Amino acid sequence: MDQNACAECGYTTADLDEFNKHVEWHEDLRGEKIFETNEEEKLLKEIKEEEEEFLVKKKKRRLKFENLNEKNLTELEEKQQKMEESDNLVNNSNKMLGHLADLGRFLNEAVAATNNNKNNLIIKEENVENNLNIFCNNNDNNNCFLQEENEEEQTTKK
Repeated sequence: MDQNACAECGYTTADLDEFNKHVEWHEDLRGEKIFETNEEEKLLKEIKEEEEEFLVKKKKRRLKFENLNEKNLTELEEKQQKMEESDNLVNNSNKMLGHLADLGRFLNEAVAATNNNKNNLIIKEENVENNLNIFCNNNDNNNCFLQEENEEEQTTKK
């Protein structure tokens, strides 16, 4: 078996684990191990702080991005709502124009019917006058006073 010997005190042992513990004991006495541990702890702490800073920056960027996305989504929703409202206004306007067109056609038909009725009434009035004239002429002017009354009524109307 190989013997491990301590350079500082001459301690020897065949067990490697026991020898390592002995060497650590000397380091602890000198404070080297504590110094190394403190340095390691400082380095680990710095690394941890850097990682935390990186994570904080990453979270801030993510939050900023999410806020921008949320803002963009809100703007898009508002634009979509405005577009839907304007589409509704256009549809309502088109419906109103359709109703107005129907009303215009109805009024044109009513005016045409009124003009037709007026023309028919004029024609009927002329027929009545012609019939009276024919009647007067056929009866040897016996009933011509009807024709004269009719002419007087027409002049009053005018």
